[in-house]
Amino acid sequence: MKAHKDNGDTVGEAKVCSRQEIVNTIDSGTTYITIYKDNDEKWKKGQKVFVITINNKKFIKTVENNKEEDNLENLPEF
Repeated sequence: MKAHKDNGDTVGEAKVCSRQEIVNTIDSGTTYITIYKDNDEKWKKGQKVFVITINNKKFIKTVENNKEEDNLENLPEF
C-alpha cells in the first residue's frame, strides 16, 4: 500500500507500507482516508479507512461489512 501525509491542500510523497504497518498504525490511533485524482488531476479525499476484526482476524476496510477480506474501494494494486 502507499500512504501519503496529509498537508492540508496537498499530499506528501508516497511511502510504501505493508498491510500490517497500516493495521498497526490504525490500531495506535493514526487515521487514514483514501485519495484519488479527479478529472483535473487534483487529489480529492475519499473514504475513511478503518480496521475491523472478524473471527479474530483484522481487515482493512472503507465499507463495514462482515466479509473476511480487505475492502478499500477501487484502489489500484501495484
